[in-house]
Amino acid sequence: MLILVMGVSPVLAPIVGGQIMAWFEWRFIWGTAVLLFVYVSSVGCMSPNTTAMALAAHGAKAGSASALIGSLQFTLAATASTLVGATNNGTALPMSALIALCGVSAFVLYHMLIQSRQLATTA
Repeated sequence: MLILVMGVSPVLAPIVGGQIMAWFEWRFIWGTAVLLFVYVSSVGCMSPNTTAMALAAHGAKAGSASALIGSLQFTLAATASTLVGATNNGTALPMSALIALCGVSAFVLYHMLIQSRQLATTA
């Protein structure tokens, strides 16, 4: 059940929260805050574990791999915040749309990686 929540909440929480804010304005900000909390909590649970799993295969080069992961995270965060700022329309919709886009793209990239690994092991 926890895996389902962690897999679905990064996609559904920003969409639902953005729509709540777009339809009902500031009166339902707590609904958006709760959904955003669920999303950030799921990322907070997954991020350290996925980083440790990514570094496990690179024991001798763990420092360089960790620096690369950190640089990528900061670069993606700067790009995302720039996009949200550029598309700001006074609602939470640009933020929620970008969070949903990042969640969907992570899902697609993950499945592309899994398929390429399965093809490599069967060949």
